[in-house]
Amino acid sequence: MYKSYLSHFLRLSLLILLIISLSGCKISVNEGSPPPPSDEDVKKAGASLPPPPFPSSITGEALADYGWSATDLTGKTIQASEWKGKVVILNMWATWCGPCVAEMPSLQQLYDKTKADNIVFALVSNEDQETVNKFVQKRKYSLPIYTISENLPSAFSTEVIPKTFVISPTGKIVFEHIGGANWNDQTTIDFLKSVAQLK
Repeated sequence: MYKSYLSHFLRLSLLILLIISLSGCKISVNEGSPPPPSDEDVKKAGASLPPPPFPSSITGEALADYGWSATDLTGKTIQASEWKGKVVILNMWATWCGPCVAEMPSLQQLYDKTKADNIVFALVSNEDQETVNKFVQKRKYSLPIYTISENLPSAFSTEVIPKTFVISPTGKIVFEHIGGANWNDQTTIDFLKSVAQLK
């Protein structure tokens, strides 16, 4: 009975820590840090995520930088310049980051709903291909996931992940969000539709 109580207490403590940490992970944390406690706890934490706080009007003066490349999970190099003229959702994440993992199912659901709308999804990790591939295969994600071996341009620099940028077809960064969020929300789809109208 004591072991059962202790096990329950530890799981509850880990879940609370995961929820508290949903604001983001410091990138300086070693990539070898332990992953979230379990898929079940991550699912519970993900269910409590709020939608992103989109602005009531779309602004944005900062220009995106397309002068970089990434590698997809088949080993193919993708140039960011290929995304010019499209709405881009650029998400920085890592397999060891609890908030990143918690929000990923909602990103997959958003991708499934909008992949016919010419919206580019780019989830970028600086981890090695093997680590990311194992993570993706285990969870059966199909959204575009990339790895990088170089630093991203300063326009996308961050000390905390997950960090998500929405880039307009005109190349302006119109939204930034740090921390986990529920992206599978009608407000997200409406915002992306509005961004797509910017020419």
